[in-house]
Amino acid sequence: MEHKRMFNILSKLTFLPAALLLLPSSLPAQKYWPTIDGLNPLSGPVDMQITIAGRHFGDPQANSTVTFNGTLATPASWTDTQIVVRVPAGATTGLVEITVNGTTKTHGLYYPMFTVITDSFFLQKIQAGDKEAIADAGQSGDRSFVPYLRGALNNSGKHGDARWNARIALARLGEIDQLQAVWCRAIVDLPKRGMWPGVEELKLIGGWFAIQGLQKFLPPNDPVHWHKPTNEEKNSDVAYLPFYFGVLEALPAVVPNPPARSTPLEAQFYSQELIKTWQEWIPAHKDELSKLQPTGEGVDFSDKACKNGKPRTKH
Repeated sequence: MEHKRMFNILSKLTFLPAALLLLPSSLPAQKYWPTIDGLNPLSGPVDMQITIAGRHFGDPQANSTVTFNGTLATPASWTDTQIVVRVPAGATTGLVEITVNGTTKTHGLYYPMFTVITDSFFLQKIQAGDKEAIADAGQSGDRSFVPYLRGALNNSGKHGDARWNARIALARLGEIDQLQAVWCRAIVDLPKRGMWPGVEELKLIGGWFAIQGLQKFLPPNDPVHWHKPTNEEKNSDVAYLPFYFGVLEALPAVVPNPPARSTPLEAQFYSQELIKTWQEWIPAHKDELSKLQPTGEGVDFSDKACKNGKPRTKH
């Protein structure tokens, strides 16, 4: 009798999970919830352009919304992985939330908090050479900051981080003279910088400008003016690693939905396959990629445009 009772109990416990699997779920699968992976920048004034990166945003729909601490914003563009939106009037510091088809999710790996500051205070920070404010202005895509960034550049002296930050910010906003200077620095291999030219600056700036520049580093091209390796460099691994390894790592960082990603190890063992993939994929997607800002229109990518790491002529 006791054995029979135990059997009945076990049968019910076994049946219950199986039955639950058959029940329809009213909750959406978590992998389809809108998830924010990052905001760029994280602070700024009202009307500043913000880029929200993430997953499962879906297509633009009437019932899909973005709010800044509860204040509704109007997106300028909306894709499944990126939303570009300006900070709405009346917004205050707080969480950024995305609602898609009634499902709201505010975070991926973290809770995205956007800090709203006044216009005058933000501009004062730029003029004072504040690193974060200058970077935020450059990443905003808002060209109204250009005169203030020019002021910060002029007040920064000839050297130092403040000057470099202002130059990168201006390049991100599409200023041709700064983009040309970035390219000229990229193709000159300065001994004090080691055997690796300035691919990192291209990656920082992004857009069609960076994609064009990085592609020009792939074989059979080699626009770099190499210096004679020092004895120390000859005895290091970097002297023997092809430069395009770094390019193959940088391209996925500036291309939305890249066709290939590569770790240093993959770049080493599958370099020819990866190079062929990129050399075919970039021209095939030129119409789409050429819209990415900054476009680099007006930049001379030939080595004749540069001398000793600087533009030959002023733009």
